[in-house]
Amino acid sequence: MGQIILLDELTTCKIAAGEVIERPASVVKEMVENSIDAGATSVSVEIKNGGIKYIRISDNGSGIADDDAEIAFDKHATSKIRSADDLESVGTLGFRGEALASIAAVSDVELTTRCEGTDTATFIHIKGGKILERGSKGAGYGTTFVVRDLFYNTPARYKFLKKDSTEAGYICDVLQKLALAHPEVAIRLISSGTELLRTPGNGDLKSTIYSIYGKKIADSIRVVNYNESGIKITGFVGAGEASSGNRSRQIFFVNGRYIKSKTITAALDEGMKTTVMKGRFAFAVLSVEVSPYFVDVNVHPTKIEVRFSDENALFRAVLKAIPYGDYYSDLYESARESNFTISESNMGDRPGVGSVSLSEVQPKPQNFTDMPKAQFGGRKLTNSWTFNNVDTVATIDKESYEEKRSETILKATEATPVIPFSAGLSVVRETDNSPVEIVPEKNIQKKQEIVNRFYIDARVVGQVLNTYIVLEYNSSVFLLDQHAAHERLLYEQLKETYKNGDEFAVQPLLVPITISMSPGEMQKYMNKTAALERLGFEIDLFGKDVVVVRSVPSILGGADISAVISALVEKGDRASNSDLIEDEKLYTMACKAAVKGNNALSDQEINKLLQDLAMTDRPGTCPHGRPIVIEITKREIEKKFKRII
Repeated sequence: MGQIILLDELTTCKIAAGEVIERPASVVKEMVENSIDAGATSVSVEIKNGGIKYIRISDNGSGIADDDAEIAFDKHATSKIRSADDLESVGTLGFRGEALASIAAVSDVELTTRCEGTDTATFIHIKGGKILERGSKGAGYGTTFVVRDLFYNTPARYKFLKKDSTEAGYICDVLQKLALAHPEVAIRLISSGTELLRTPGNGDLKSTIYSIYGKKIADSIRVVNYNESGIKITGFVGAGEASSGNRSRQIFFVNGRYIKSKTITAALDEGMKTTVMKGRFAFAVLSVEVSPYFVDVNVHPTKIEVRFSDENALFRAVLKAIPYGDYYSDLYESARESNFTISESNMGDRPGVGSVSLSEVQPKPQNFTDMPKAQFGGRKLTNSWTFNNVDTVATIDKESYEEKRSETILKATEATPVIPFSAGLSVVRETDNSPVEIVPEKNIQKKQEIVNRFYIDARVVGQVLNTYIVLEYNSSVFLLDQHAAHERLLYEQLKETYKNGDEFAVQPLLVPITISMSPGEMQKYMNKTAALERLGFEIDLFGKDVVVVRSVPSILGGADISAVISALVEKGDRASNSDLIEDEKLYTMACKAAVKGNNALSDQEINKLLQDLAMTDRPGTCPHGRPIVIEITKREIEKKFKRII
């Protein structure tokens, strides 16, 4: 007997639901998009338990005809297209006819809908894909969906849902994007009786931005209005107060549909690179209107990824639309003449992982010698230095070093051996210039001793570009990244404190910092209040969209507190591996607190940094895995000068 069978209809619907309906936010997205396609000017969403147990979506759109109400729940039933040829000119948000069938297959759904000119509304109750009740009832014009017990019959999907507050945050984020794409639609979200979002629906995008991100953001953005060669770009961009530590406030739409686009992101970065501070990301709500033939929206189940027939034309249009300064036209011409091609390399290497709208606080200059000793891992070092101009030599109390070195080597034998430099110290030699044979299984202690000794014996030549420390050691030149080095030290100290269960030293703020958040960001923050308190933050709510920071961990003295909290709030909510999640938070704090590039260091500060690196058991990389030191050998230098071939 053959092994191939035809799956029953319910099973196929459940499989399809797994692609279309990922979580409660997916249900809300599909339903509200249908409301917008139906011409609604007002949409209300009410949820309970993060939308897992209850979702109610009502609109004042055109409604569904009585004859169509039942068939609307069939697979691939749609009023948006008629044939495959229509896919080339899709002008609606939905068109596949999969959403209602998928939702009905994995939940309990009630539909109440009434069209203009009818006396009563059509009512349908369907559960697990089966119609339980059909009739009519009194109701106003428009459509109302009630979805209960999502994934009740698919436990494998249900168990991967997150906490109620997290799921509510996802729903809020989806509705914010839809509201920004369609400012003519008033959108309201109520979660367990609390209103999280309300937009005016007056057609004014800036008013919608104000209702979501607050006055401070709305006052610091500039309008975008560009129309040329069949590409129209409108919206707002912002720097300064509007910028954030990640890309979550860069929102793009194509023909009213929210998308993610590397092309638009690259063009925005290029156009704003002289305006936004390094490490920050511009605010952007950009809507692109093009002919449907220019873009293919049928390439992803959630329709979040699209393809453009001419990526370069789009890049140039966005670049030219950026309203900051007169330089944009020169950039446009340069891009056009060089036939700029979009690739991963155009995206830049600035960090940015997540979002809380945060008032920008300029970081204060860091100073190693003024920082508490705890910021260098609490290690007790003697500060004895000798300076001879560029011939600076770092010295350290030998007895103290030997004691700490023994501790470090002991730790190294308990851990997996790591070659600490990506290109350096693979040919490290001892002081007698004899080769050192490195065999991980037998010489872990020797290797670790050499690596740590390097930071003591290397000769400090100086600092270049106010970012890199130049060292000379055994006929090689080494460049040390001061930010990566300091970040490693701070991370080790934070990790030790957290592991031991000790309380973080706290620094009260003389002037508390107020931070504005969008409704979606506030939901993420509320989900992480306990974690932030554990790290040493004291934060109070000040209204529904503002928090006040009163105390911070001492290690963050001088850091951009807004950027720190932004990054911490955006960290993932994985259901397992909590140690890894906490580790990410710690190295995020270390990164934000560490001395930055383009900061001149004194000789004493450089020596202190090297001494502390000599005492850590992971002195080769920062917590993100980037190398702290790279090596340039004498042979490489001589080849550059053509002294050897």
